[in-house]
Amino acid sequence: NYKIDNFIVTKSGKNDELMNNIRIYAFFWMIVLLTVSCYEDKGNYDYHPINEVKISGIKEDPYEILRWDTLKIPVTLENSLNEKAKLIYAWYLDQKKIAETEDLCYVVSDKAKKYQARMEVTLPEDDSVRFFADFEVQVFSPYSKGLLLLSDYEDYPEVSFMSTLNNPTNKIMRDVYSLENKRELKGKALAIEQSDEYSYGGTVFVHTSASSHELDPVLFKEIALFDENSFTGPAQEYDMVYCRFEDAITEFGGAIGKDGIIYPKQARQSRYMASSLKPIHVEGDEERSVDYRLSPMLLNTRNSTLGYDNLSGRFMYFMNSYDIPSYDENQYDEVRISETYIGLPWLGWGKNMSGGTYQFSSLFYDPVTDRAALARAHTATGKLKGQDSLVFLSGHHLAEGSVMAVNSGINWLYYSDGGRQLYVLNLSDPDFKFPSIPFECALPDNCRITMLKVSVDNLALFVGVETDRPEKYKGDVYKINAKDGTILEHYQRFGGTPVDMVEKKSVEYDVEE
Repeated sequence: NYKIDNFIVTKSGKNDELMNNIRIYAFFWMIVLLTVSCYEDKGNYDYHPINEVKISGIKEDPYEILRWDTLKIPVTLENSLNEKAKLIYAWYLDQKKIAETEDLCYVVSDKAKKYQARMEVTLPEDDSVRFFADFEVQVFSPYSKGLLLLSDYEDYPEVSFMSTLNNPTNKIMRDVYSLENKRELKGKALAIEQSDEYSYGGTVFVHTSASSHELDPVLFKEIALFDENSFTGPAQEYDMVYCRFEDAITEFGGAIGKDGIIYPKQARQSRYMASSLKPIHVEGDEERSVDYRLSPMLLNTRNSTLGYDNLSGRFMYFMNSYDIPSYDENQYDEVRISETYIGLPWLGWGKNMSGGTYQFSSLFYDPVTDRAALARAHTATGKLKGQDSLVFLSGHHLAEGSVMAVNSGINWLYYSDGGRQLYVLNLSDPDFKFPSIPFECALPDNCRITMLKVSVDNLALFVGVETDRPEKYKGDVYKINAKDGTILEHYQRFGGTPVDMVEKKSVEYDVEE
């Protein structure tokens, strides 16, 4: 037997085990020698202190900002060694560089969502060492909630918006359609409205004589366009005199073309239904058809609409008979003519909740003869309710250019005299002794009322006026008390000549996907 450092091997073939043990010992002592060598190495490196930069002034809580507002973040920088050190600045929003300045001043054009942000300071003279501070930025849509005004300037339609959230100075954003969609609206301004959120997503509709536009309610991006390619049947000229997709009851809307034909619109459809027949069959008499010339006004309900025929001087209730063959089941192919003769063009209508029932009030006026009438209460089919429902107004102050609105909360009908004066009709007065009461409001002398809109809560009346200012934005809007005319707010230079307004509601998904 051979003995090597307490390891025993035999002559008969344990040489491999011996060699392995030798290798282990050799490796062990090599590690020991290397460790001692490194430990004793004094080195010859050129160490020098680094100028450290401390960044302060950035909030820990997320910055909340509306899109298109300016995000301003002033910072304080402290240098540990050299206050005059050369520094390079960079600001990032989700790794996108947005600025190269010490303080941030950035117009937020990015979509609505939460961003991870960073402020970075680089020392180019110190091997490009970087110091940074991380934070969050929450971008909201600037159009969450507020007032949307459709105005007109020399036949140029424009949409303006004023947020009612965190807007103490009443800042107005003008021409927001062009801003978000990179093109302008065309035609004559007709109407603006917002659909029901839970049924139709709260989308916004902008109607002009040349087209109708459905806009996303978060950023006003166009999601649908109704033009000459949106008709059922062959393409034709798009030229409307009236258009609303939601009126008294949702689901159905419609437009009246310059050709005097009705184009129904059903919710969730990207086209108009087949246009109304002209002439059209009379209900209950398949052999009889009548022509019609409509006032530019409709009262749309489900599967039907109420119009007013200037030829016969009566309400006409348009519907689908389901009996007369048609390639579109929603086509208006039959009409019910009201028994009541009025004989004056239809100026407008509004909801009337007198007696707790769901009904409507309509105003009629002929500027040629200066005659006016009021239908105090009628149904959606044009049937007048009660013997005294139709009143011819002898002491009215209506004129060409008059506008009207109905406050269903107190059952008052407001109308203008074509100038700056307002009048009110009390629809609940059983004797109707005072048909036209002046509604005093301290509007300026140099204006003309062009729009009336009752607030959603019925407590205020929005009065749109055209001033004599020689500029594009000559339109102002006054928010006044609905009962006494006291001016609550004055929104100056809101847009061009006011045409229509909607109190835009916020939607639950107010983040851009």
